[in-house]
Order: sequence, then C-alpha cells, then structure tokens
Amino acid sequence: MRVFLVLLVVMAAAALSSCGGASRADAPRQHLPAPSHPDMSSFVERYYQQIEGAHWAIAYAMLSERYRAAHDRAAFETAYQGTSNADISARQLGDRREDVRLTVPASAGAPARSIRETLTFAWDGEGWTVDDIARTP
Repeated sequence: MRVFLVLLVVMAAAALSSCGGASRADAPRQHLPAPSHPDMSSFVERYYQQIEGAHWAIAYAMLSERYRAAHDRAAFETAYQGTSNADISARQLGDRREDVRLTVPASAGAPARSIRETLTFAWDGEGWTVDDIARTP
C-alpha cells in the first residue's frame, strides 16, 4: 500500500510540473508600465554586440514590431555589413533616445568610415525595443 501511495504522489508531482511548463509558454504577455528614467546603456550594448557578432536574428528581434514592419531583415543586415570591428560609443540623449557612433577601421577592401545614428526606443509592455534608427551621414 505504501508503494502505491509513493507512486501516486510521484505521478501527481510529475503531472503538476508538466502543467506548469505549459502554462508558462501559454501565459499572456505582461503589460507593465515603462520604467521612468531608464538607463539604456546595457540594452544598447547588447544590441550592438549582436550586430558585431553577426547574430542578425537576435539583433533584428530587438527592433520594435513597427520598425520591423517598415524595414526588412535583408536591408537591416546590409546597413551594418562590415561593422564587426567597429569602435562604438554611445551617449544617452534622454529617457528614450541614444546617440551612437560607430567608427569602422580600414580593412583590406574598404576605407575607414564613421557611422552616426540616433536610436529611439519603445516600451512594449515587457521590455525595450529599438523603435527608430535615424542615420546621419
């Protein structure tokens, strides 16, 4: 009888743990308010690390749904080609904007160049996304 009870408890615990995993995946998105006065430096650092490492799927996923709808992934990748060794500096312009400079050293087939862009961020209810990229020549 004790063996039966132990098996019953183990089976119940396994069933509960598998239900918990399914419910997390199906859970609705949280809609938390945007943090006031956020420090965007860690987000910007992660974003450009993905670009430098050519992790295009991750970097593209960091863009807002609105921005992705207006800019296809191929054009996004093309805009950053050759920036894997860039020296990146950023300056926060406010709660939702960042001024970024990419200094790309010369390579065998390309001269040195500088890219300046202003990122604008949006809060999607769970985290920050890049909502606009304004590149200045």
